[in-house]
Amino acid sequence: MLLDSRFVRLPCYDKWEDITGIHYTDKDWECFNLAANKCTPSIDLRWFQYRIIHRILPTKRFLFKIKYTDSPKCSFCNTFDETIYHIFWECSKVENIWRELKTWLGTVDVKLNFTVSQVLFGVKGKNNYALNAMVILVKKIIYICSQNGFIPTTAYIKKQIINYYNITKYVYINLGQEAYFLKLWSSLHLLLRE
Repeated sequence: MLLDSRFVRLPCYDKWEDITGIHYTDKDWECFNLAANKCTPSIDLRWFQYRIIHRILPTKRFLFKIKYTDSPKCSFCNTFDETIYHIFWECSKVENIWRELKTWLGTVDVKLNFTVSQVLFGVKGKNNYALNAMVILVKKIIYICSQNGFIPTTAYIKKQIINYYNITKYVYINLGQEAYFLKLWSSLHLLLRE
């Protein structure tokens, strides 16, 4: 998809539509696929988001199927099978994280409800690069914590977001693109600066 300029509708998109109960246009899927490349210079975060969209991020349900783990249950709630959808959206422990992040963002008048589409695939609009980078980073933190067997606190996640912001700012400054960085992150500067 990203090597060729022509959009190809993949079976994973239909599967996501079945899981979420939401129909997305081909244009939506094209935007979701390109959003990670535009919002972060981090290859790691781009690859992470790609694996979510294409449903190739291994969770405990899959690892249990291939006999790599003893249980398919969620690392956080230990009640439901751990799927991509569950670990980033359905899990009660993760719901609290999104709710608290919404409140935190609200302190600088960023209105974001964190819908299932926004959490899994990205916030639409070209002025949402910083929000998309932040959402991908939060999912990456959630995933790493699930792999290491602990539930992330909102304080821990906020600290990691601020660290990411500072590192990304440093990268852009060294590339001579500080003005571009400031434009991308303009909606979140008051929240993230030290």
